[in-house]
Amino acid sequence: MKKEESLLDTIAQRCIDFDKKKSKEKREVPEKRKLTNLKIRELLGRIKPVVTHKKVTKEIVLPEDLLSDPRKASFIWDIEKGQQRTDLVILAKITTYHESGQASYFKPDLAEILEQIPEEYFKGCIAFEVGKHQQSDWYYDHMATTILYTKKK
Repeated sequence: MKKEESLLDTIAQRCIDFDKKKSKEKREVPEKRKLTNLKIRELLGRIKPVVTHKKVTKEIVLPEDLLSDPRKASFIWDIEKGQQRTDLVILAKITTYHESGQASYFKPDLAEILEQIPEEYFKGCIAFEVGKHQQSDWYYDHMATTILYTKKK
């Protein structure tokens, strides 16, 4: 029993050391613009989150609590789909970075997405969709391929 406890203590200490090391590493992420909740709410009048399922793209209906606090929770949980969007064409695919409480907990919020849209796409972007995601090299963080859309001509 003593040997098993010692092994568990060693494993636990290695996990703690790994966490400390990762938390000290500098994250190399693109420069984010800083947006207030009010500005995000204003932008969401023009830039809509969407989801595609079986080749049909629909707007995500955002609950009022997410509009008032876009950093509160993920907008991809309990999705209520709204109107179909047939007027969209891909503008760009970008990598976005998302904080998380634990490795298996992917929870992108509205602020994270809007603050990471590169300047060259910001004006033409009218919708976005969070695509494939994975845990990044930094413990408990995720990165995703986010698709930016513009209006079809």
